[in-house]
Amino acid sequence: QTPFGLNLDSTANYTGYFNFNLEQLKDGDEITYNITARDSSVAQNTKKIPFKEKFYFKVEKIFDPVERYWNDFNQLNNDFVISDFDIYTETSFEDPALHSPHPYLSPEEVSSNWNYSTILKHPIILLESATMTFDEVVLVEPGEFQTNFGDDEFWDYVVVEGSKDDGKTWLPLADGYDSGDNSTWKNNYNLNIDGNNSQTEGTKEWFVNREIDLLQSKNFVVGDTILIQFRLFSDPFANGWGWAIDNLRIQIPVSSPLTILSPGNIQVYPN
Repeated sequence: QTPFGLNLDSTANYTGYFNFNLEQLKDGDEITYNITARDSSVAQNTKKIPFKEKFYFKVEKIFDPVERYWNDFNQLNNDFVISDFDIYTETSFEDPALHSPHPYLSPEEVSSNWNYSTILKHPIILLESATMTFDEVVLVEPGEFQTNFGDDEFWDYVVVEGSKDDGKTWLPLADGYDSGDNSTWKNNYNLNIDGNNSQTEGTKEWFVNREIDLLQSKNFVVGDTILIQFRLFSDPFANGWGWAIDNLRIQIPVSSPLTILSPGNIQVYPN
């Protein structure tokens, strides 16, 4: 691409826009680039960053909207924006799932926070039966006693959010929560604390099924088409193992009768 200039928009910030022919881009492409600074002296001294390598970002296609979605994460696909989260088989788990970083980190600086997120690339058309279910393990810092989502001392949390303006703004589909939401998670999170941080690692035995009514927050209504984001919020200091998500179902009704396909570990799901 022909180089383009950056415009000074404040005392220290320069901005510019890549002008792509979208027909030439496809899902998964990587855009690489360098930034060159040139001074106004006669010598026109220049510096390029990075000096030897390149910055890059990945092209992510948002697919056509669907009414229903299901993913057990056992087959490789490009249904999620993968940057902070990843899909793989973690130690002490039997098969692939959607994982936050393990452990997730904290900024270790007062008044700072980090967000880890992943976005489902299939927009969902909300129906009257707008229910999402998934299995999860949540080992994130519990809030103080009797605090609620949104309170300053709720500390770290995970939350499922929706957007109907292509990701410009996100609103919770339900209140965020932490390890205090389940006694097994909380007890094990607190079982192995080193300094401020929990050293406990997640295991498949701690999976719990969660059901979310996608309309309960009143932020969205039947007929809305929304993107869905899973986000882990990390405040300045304490942290833990993180979040694992499996067997995601969106607006898929429970089927019956149940047919047992093979002997072994039988899961009745959802329940």
